[in-house]
Amino acid sequence: MAEPQPPISYEHDQDASARTFNQMYEMFFGPEIERRKQNGTLPQDFGLYMAQVLFPPEGKNVVFLNDEVKGVGLMRANRPIVAGEPVTVGDLGYIEKFDLPDELLDNGHFTIVLSSDAWRVFFNFRSGRRKAKDMLENAMQFLQAARDNATKGLAGPSVVSLFNAAELTSKAELILIRNKAAKAKTHGSVASAINQWARLGNIESAFVDLFNQLSEQRINAQYGDAEHRPPPPDQDSFEIVQAVIERSLRRVAKATDDAS
Repeated sequence: MAEPQPPISYEHDQDASARTFNQMYEMFFGPEIERRKQNGTLPQDFGLYMAQVLFPPEGKNVVFLNDEVKGVGLMRANRPIVAGEPVTVGDLGYIEKFDLPDELLDNGHFTIVLSSDAWRVFFNFRSGRRKAKDMLENAMQFLQAARDNATKGLAGPSVVSLFNAAELTSKAELILIRNKAAKAKTHGSVASAINQWARLGNIESAFVDLFNQLSEQRINAQYGDAEHRPPPPDQDSFEIVQAVIERSLRRVAKATDDAS
């Protein structure tokens, strides 16, 4: 199989998808193929049918070629396929959705798959999706604890639990944008970063306003006397946090989670 040349993979060179493909090929795939040919780990007549570059949260990018590519795909095959039967190169053109396996979800990726005489492109540049998802699921548990405590009339535990849910949700957001505050051990660093993100219009202002309010109430909710202890959060507060958690969970989900 002759090595395909990216500029002829699309009908229109000026098409945005073609330009993106060409740039990524020139930056990552072409140089990796040439490097391997030079060191003798690829034959000179190497034919490319799949390639992938991973963007880890830290460290160098990693390029995979052909059967090194890692991922999970959903496809509508044009032939009967028995469970466990190997997928052929010809089947790759029928992939409709593609994403990384669970163990690699903290990486961003850009993956190309050859389909007939054109290339299909799949990508998700978000970093830390696996870590963020775990944090969001934990946030949902704290949200449920806040609701339960409010129902029982336990104002202090309800406020503290809702604050924890909002802070975990904020940290998950910061993970996805590679903000250094995501690794911070102090409440102030997270609060400062998420407020700055909100000023740029990138997260719901109502959520951040509530987070700020809960940050102020948290100390008295946990250590204050009855006179200074805040009331339990209202229903709107619970719904605001839940909406942001659910939105964030959709952002970190794999493309292949929806098989419809």
